[in-house]
Amino acid sequence: MNGNNAKQPENQIDPAALSTEQLSKDFSGVSVLHDITLSFKAGEITGIIGENGAGKSTFMKLMAGIHTPSSGKILVRGEHVDIRTPMISKRLGISMVPQEMNLVDTLTVFENVFLGNELTSGPVLDKTRMKREVSRIFERMRISISPDTFVGDLSISQKQMVEIAKALIHNARFLILDEPTSTLSATEITVLFDIMRELAASGVAILFISHKLTEVRDITSRILVFRDGNCVHDGRSADMTEREMANRMVGRNIDEFYLPKRVPMEEQILTVTGLSAEDMPKAVDFNLAKGEILGITGLVGSGRTELAETLVGLKRKTGGTVLMNGNEIQIRKYKDALLNGIAYVTEDRGGQGLLLDSAMPLNIALRGLGGLLRILPKKDERVTAERYQRQFFIKAPSMESEVRYMSGGNQQKVLFAKWVEMSPSVLILDEPTRGIDVNAKKEMYVFMHALAEKGVSIIVISSSFEEIIWLCSRVYVMREGRVSGMLAGAEINEQNIMYKAAGLHSGDSAAANQ
Repeated sequence: MNGNNAKQPENQIDPAALSTEQLSKDFSGVSVLHDITLSFKAGEITGIIGENGAGKSTFMKLMAGIHTPSSGKILVRGEHVDIRTPMISKRLGISMVPQEMNLVDTLTVFENVFLGNELTSGPVLDKTRMKREVSRIFERMRISISPDTFVGDLSISQKQMVEIAKALIHNARFLILDEPTSTLSATEITVLFDIMRELAASGVAILFISHKLTEVRDITSRILVFRDGNCVHDGRSADMTEREMANRMVGRNIDEFYLPKRVPMEEQILTVTGLSAEDMPKAVDFNLAKGEILGITGLVGSGRTELAETLVGLKRKTGGTVLMNGNEIQIRKYKDALLNGIAYVTEDRGGQGLLLDSAMPLNIALRGLGGLLRILPKKDERVTAERYQRQFFIKAPSMESEVRYMSGGNQQKVLFAKWVEMSPSVLILDEPTRGIDVNAKKEMYVFMHALAEKGVSIIVISSSFEEIIWLCSRVYVMREGRVSGMLAGAEINEQNIMYKAAGLHSGDSAAANQ
């Protein structure tokens, strides 16, 4: 990057030249965004925070051409523009990395990055040049993914990096990042922030949406707070503490919440011995008590999700036994897990968990991953959905609205309701609070405790050590596809978890801190 004196592309967005005037959006007659008037400067990183359903993502999608305004204006370089499609938005130099990934699993990485914008040499696709450009971006991002890899073979965090690469490859002058760090490791987040600072130094305006308040304060110079479809605060990041940010998001003081840890019953409901799979070759042992909230954590690539998917039949196991209430059960596919009272809430709510083009009632009524099964009579779908909407405080434009128009946190609540309705004996939650705000997290924790009080056994798989510490009475820490240790009670702290996740011992603390 050559700084602000470098020659700028033709679609350069000048300082304060992208703005909105009284921008509003309705869905099915319900107003979700009200008269937003804002302007954004080139070279500025602006953070946008707010509870789920506050209007943040809707605002971004209007500028990205995913939605069209119900009223109001979007101006680029002082001129009113009619952004009706994402293609028009890209031509104006606006690019968005969405919270829900928009990749095609059956295409390669380079084909996804250039999808709809393919490079050609005469009448044929210039695959060599496209691969070279993708490799150049990946080198800059310090990630090692082959352009020829099929996207379906990538992890969630790798897919997120591909989405970011899609935005960078088109030399966007206005970059929108919607929860870009929710699936990334600490190292990947550091790389992303370095890239963001480089882009800002070259004159790119960046909007950064995140529920991770520390990150927002660290990477931005300006913070906007959205609440109930309004922008209720616009100020300097340096002037706000994380607590002030949280208070402005909810419109009241938000106290620290620490729910008392569940004391599980003595009765063992699940005993797993020697469980292994093709991509989890080392045998895993663990047990689960009735009414227990058990944590499974570890660093990226440790095998957390693979363990869950093997247990519920989404991945083929190569060895091991599973006892349910003392009796051995055979789980060869996910339907077998459901029949034995084991439900799995996937971390990929948009890819495997929900039908984004369908409404909430149908989503709650359907079961299965890979093979859908309707278990509720159609006439009961709406009544059931309305009950969970009240119980879980789900915000939706209307009962008929497609789930894709709901915020990430409300989508997560729908996914949670979907499996709670099955009345499982064991509920496995994979990254249950990824990408949702502090208030929604508190609600999810309360829901989990209520289920555990009723005797439901819960396995929480999370990359957030803090979350694991708050919730769990015992924690299994994974490393390289195996359990590296179990912690209980007062042993559960961030230092002990990190030691076991990194394969260290307590005597290695000096080395770990270097």
